[in-house]
Amino acid sequence: MSELWIDYEMIADDLEKWRNGTGTLPRRPLMIDFDHPTITMRYEVNDIMQRYGFRPTLFINTAGIEAQANKKGPVAKPEEREFMTWDEVGELFKAGWHIGAHTVNHPNLSDLSAKDPTGAMIAEELDQNNETIQQRLGFRPRDFAYTSTSFSTQAEREVKKRYRFGRLWIINNRYTMDGKPARIADVMGVPGADEADRP
Repeated sequence: MSELWIDYEMIADDLEKWRNGTGTLPRRPLMIDFDHPTITMRYEVNDIMQRYGFRPTLFINTAGIEAQANKKGPVAKPEEREFMTWDEVGELFKAGWHIGAHTVNHPNLSDLSAKDPTGAMIAEELDQNNETIQQRLGFRPRDFAYTSTSFSTQAEREVKKRYRFGRLWIINNRYTMDGKPARIADVMGVPGADEADRP
């Protein structure tokens, strides 16, 4: 199976080269992305990724992993924790995983933009996330993943200032954008009504 899929796998670096006209995409491009630094990423998902030679991206929201890191006393066993340690995230990075940003507290960015029209709260989420990853892992993330099915034009402006790519999760066709319900087509800037589902 790995021979079948590995020819199609790509990472954000490949996408950047293609976008800049200095590279090509595989015939059937495949990018594997995950969010949240949960313990299963290190001890379950990583085993599968390594078995098939995949190099996924893990987008990290930092509040949970930082709260765990700042607790006094010994670190709980993996089976007793929700989150990885920073050392375990570092092991994934050394194994070929790419690490991206995903805010600090995983807020609904649409609601946050409605709550704070200045954009300062969104900027703080992004900057603090970057600073923590820089401090803990020694590099600044180059890519970002929006949280859940929330989007905001304010967040998009801030993401463009800091990252080369902003990844939007396509989970369903209903999103919130700038504090209001929106279709994924609205988020993507596609005009017109939705097409009917086909059998």
